[in-house]
Amino acid sequence: HEVSDQEFLELFLQRKPPAWGHETRLRAIWLLLRNEGRRQGGTNRIFDALREAEGDMHNVTESYFWIQMVTYYAATIKEPCFAAFARHNSCKELLDPGIIFHHYSEAVLVHGVAEFHLPDQ
Repeated sequence: HEVSDQEFLELFLQRKPPAWGHETRLRAIWLLLRNEGRRQGGTNRIFDALREAEGDMHNVTESYFWIQMVTYYAATIKEPCFAAFARHNSCKELLDPGIIFHHYSEAVLVHGVAEFHLPDQ
């Protein structure tokens, strides 16, 4: 059965998401942005949640990139749930995990694991 946004967020915060992949990361960011916002420590709480969920796979630069991208798309696409947001025509680019390479080289992403690096492309 399809997991509701609230159930998904609870599972994500318990480090038990139903699956892991690009769309899971985007969904978690989208839900956390709705709950936390970007101001008054919201971005740090989103980073902390991603770091907890991703463990050794966490990359500071990638996380920052995807938080920025979801923030940008969410500002223009107003939908009540992530499924509707993700189905929106404008989200096709966001759902492509490869778009990060339009902005970052692989070398910069490798160096961006522990600390943020600016785009080099």
